[in-house]
Amino acid sequence: MTETGTPGVEGSIAQATVAINALLRLKDLAEAAHAQDREPEPVALAWHTAVLYSAAELGRRSSASRENKLVAKHHALFLRLRERHADYLRFATDPAVPFDNNASEREIRMVKVRVKVSGSMRSEHGARAFLRIRSYLQTTRKHGIDWLQALTDLFERVPWLPDQTATPASATA
Repeated sequence: MTETGTPGVEGSIAQATVAINALLRLKDLAEAAHAQDREPEPVALAWHTAVLYSAAELGRRSSASRENKLVAKHHALFLRLRERHADYLRFATDPAVPFDNNASEREIRMVKVRVKVSGSMRSEHGARAFLRIRSYLQTTRKHGIDWLQALTDLFERVPWLPDQTATPASATA
């Protein structure tokens, strides 16, 4: 039993569920507000933030025993949520910050697949060339440019360069 009176696994799972629900409500609140080019309702934002913070604190207490790997992972997550809540909640107040990092994960997936298949990059020079080409193609894709056309233009010495004031097509979708 922990100081909250709830066994570690059950208590940490219960608080994790509360935290997840608070985050999802914050996400909905932020998306609705940002879709209308306004800030989220301050009272609702404060309420759900307080629920999340409370769940993180109660979860930290219920998982303090770290009786197994799952409870230890929950404990670490609750500590991060509590100590870095401003970072975790930045999506709610800044429309430029996405709720998740799926786009970032997709960006590095191809590099990880290449390393997994071949075991590693053959040389630093080869790795840099691969990453340069990959970055260029990902940027053109985000701006709605066909990758084959971008490569063709590049080899014809007419490279596509992003307009510094333009917003990528993927950011507006």
